[in-house]
Amino acid sequence: MTVGSILATNLLSPVILAFALGVVTRLIKSEFRLPKDLYASLSIYLLLALGIKGGVELSHVSLAQFAGPAGVTLLLGCLTPITSYAVLRKLGRFDAANSAAIAAHYGSVSAVTFIAAQTFVTAMGERPEGYMPTLLLLEMGIVAADRISDLKKVGLFLGAFGIVMPLVHGALGVVLGVFAGLSAGGATMLGAMAASASYIAAPPAARMSLPTANPTFYLTAALAITFPFNVVAGIPVYYAIARAIHGG
Repeated sequence: MTVGSILATNLLSPVILAFALGVVTRLIKSEFRLPKDLYASLSIYLLLALGIKGGVELSHVSLAQFAGPAGVTLLLGCLTPITSYAVLRKLGRFDAANSAAIAAHYGSVSAVTFIAAQTFVTAMGERPEGYMPTLLLLEMGIVAADRISDLKKVGLFLGAFGIVMPLVHGALGVVLGVFAGLSAGGATMLGAMAASASYIAAPPAARMSLPTANPTFYLTAALAITFPFNVVAGIPVYYAIARAIHGG
């Protein structure tokens, strides 16, 4: 399976179509939104389900099997914010506060990106689990479209940063995942997490700890650039890299 065919499969999946529908509804000035209580309930349900499923799967794995992936995950957790900060400071010429705030978002993971990656991987042949994330992705499409107008405010560098850094971190995550003994699907998931940027948990922390940082920079980069890129193109790329390393 080529990168093109993997990408085409992803673009035609219900998850991506739901995200695109969310973007379109905002672009045509529709007032459609999921009720806040429904969105919150779905988020809690899916995160709880992911946590329980992860705990059950972990109980079936020996410490020796878990040690490698856990180690590279911790390593990635340190590398992604450090490299992001260095690039923003040295190449982007951002000040310390804005560099730290943006790097904090790229050093934290996105739960919705995780769900999208899990859905994609299962659709490619790993234990299918349905498309429960599709209501979430519809809402995220609406939210991302709300910030499209801010793209012109962040500048060309930050726009490129929001795509190039996820690719670098994602590829690194895949390579380290395979090195730690993960399957192609598992390495893809790790790569997607390394490439993701938080836009739910990180913004409040950035506002409290770095009040002088500009929210337009870190919110637009994480939500309007990196998130759509990962969901539409990044995850298939990480999967193709994982398959290539595995020889499949």
